[in-house]
Amino acid sequence: MTVWLEMDLRLQRRDFDLVVQAEIREPVTGIFGPSGSGKSSLLQSLAGLQRGVRGRIRLGDRVLLDSSKRILVPPHRRCLGFVFQEHHVFPHMSVESNLLYGYRRLAAADRRFELAQIVELLELEELLAQRPQRLSGGERQRVALGRALLASPEALLLDEPLSSLDRQLKGKTLRFMQRVQRELAVPMLWVSHSLVEIRELTEHLLVLERGRCVAHGEYRELLGQPETQVPWHEYGISNLLWAEVVEHEEHSRFTRCRIGGQDLRLPGCHGQVGEQLSLGIDANEVALSLHSLTGTSIQNDLIGPIRSIDVGEERVLVEVEIDSEQGLLVEISHGAREQLDLKLGQQVHCLLKARSLIPRFEDRLD
Repeated sequence: MTVWLEMDLRLQRRDFDLVVQAEIREPVTGIFGPSGSGKSSLLQSLAGLQRGVRGRIRLGDRVLLDSSKRILVPPHRRCLGFVFQEHHVFPHMSVESNLLYGYRRLAAADRRFELAQIVELLELEELLAQRPQRLSGGERQRVALGRALLASPEALLLDEPLSSLDRQLKGKTLRFMQRVQRELAVPMLWVSHSLVEIRELTEHLLVLERGRCVAHGEYRELLGQPETQVPWHEYGISNLLWAEVVEHEEHSRFTRCRIGGQDLRLPGCHGQVGEQLSLGIDANEVALSLHSLTGTSIQNDLIGPIRSIDVGEERVLVEVEIDSEQGLLVEISHGAREQLDLKLGQQVHCLLKARSLIPRFEDRLD
């Protein structure tokens, strides 16, 4: 893939020092790290919203910053769309006027997208005449996204865009983000402190710790890196599974889902029958067994062969193939691995408590 963003930058503050060097190729890259790691500062530095940034930034074939050559492109000329977590929109303007704010300032030849196209894509038709005060948080975020797109950016910078939304609105807004990337092919940098949220959109991560990039690559590959480099035991290792809703069991108030021909049950009524439902579960919430268990309260037993075994200092990470496209990560102790004598290709049972499965978002856009 072609490098669409190259950065080698440094931002110094009295109590903080941000140093990031990376080449971004993937259409969507998640910027992940704990609070205070420099995620938002990185986006603001790229957008030109931070003073004192040194180094070099290249977007496509344009150099936005090269302090050695005294090149500093101002924010409004960087062609970067910025979507904030607080869905900043102009309260005194209608939705349509908000959308057209940047669009009207472009020459006709520079307009990549048209109002009707973005309105249809983000399903804003019925909101155009309304003021932002009457909109839900998810609707305001879609307006902010539409306004950024109509300014014809070369890339989008999204700073915790789902953080102020509830689960249902997060799911709906995320579907629109997926649709934007799929249909408009606008590259994105997506900041979040939630790994599962990022993985709804991409498996490609740039991990920050104390202002430094400590890892960059595909999530599964990064999990195999030494704990001294990336403290996954602090972050937690998450699974994101997609399952089809099969049935809502009225008598038990459970939802029955299916993954690769195997059933899962979780409490509550989630999604519509036939829809795809994303389920989150931590790797340390899954147990392994060599045999099917009976006489237990555990509701779910997924069977599959072992794809990989990563032996770390703190734990052993086993990946089990659930279907041809999905694997389940299981975190076990060194003692458990020795006791089970696990081998690649070995068929094992993954035991999941129903209440450990966290339903996230419905209706995946394929």
